Amino acid sequence: MNNFDHIPWDLILKYSKKFDVCPYLLAAIGQHETGWGTLVDHEFYMGYGAFCDRPWAQEFAGEERQIKEVADMMREWGMRPGEVNLRDLLRGNRGEFGRIYATDQRWAYGVWRWYNKIKDAVDLKNIHFEEKEFERDEIE
Repeated sequence: MNNFDHIPWDLILKYSKKFDVCPYLLAAIGQHETGWGTLVDHEFYMGYGAFCDRPWAQEFAGEERQIKEVADMMREWGMRPGEVNLRDLLRGNRGEFGRIYATDQRWAYGVWRWYNKIKDAVDLKNIHFEEKEFERDEIE
């Protein structure tokens, strides 16, 4: 038992496997952005598509859609298991790997802090979930 039991590990593991990205990083982004919905009351758990300067992109609402889109972006940034580092998070958020994540230039530092806390606290070998076929209807 740890402070991160509220994180949707089944979906994180599903999409981290599908996109070959670090599951701890996906968990850290959601924790940084909204505490996985514990800090705010909306459907943009990971902040993806929630803009400061224009209406939020409703097609990205929902926990599974958020995780899928962020996993795809982190794949573009090369954030594979065992290869996550602060330098590349900073580079990614400056647009060096394509799309930026946040306009807040401190974003990478916040995510990095959560990444290390979660990685130290959670042993993914102890998380059991039933792997299901990907639902292709709305998450394509």
